[in-house]
Amino acid sequence: MSDEQIAFGVEQLKALKVLEGGDAATMGIGIMTEARWKATYDLTVSSGLLKPEVDWRAGFTDRFVKGLKLSM
Repeated sequence: MSDEQIAFGVEQLKALKVLEGGDAATMGIGIMTEARWKATYDLTVSSGLLKPEVDWRAGFTDRFVKGLKLSM
């Protein structure tokens, strides 16, 4: 990508608050909550992309990001 494309992408991320909104605003960039992980599981199951018997908790942990409080 060109420098201009990268700069545009960064500006869009800022404008849409992708890194500063939602859970990231209070828990830091990169946070994944159990509720969000479960919602992702529910969506993929309802879309037929994942079998309902898959243990969604087996693929989730917040131990690497919880408490980091990364920000821009």
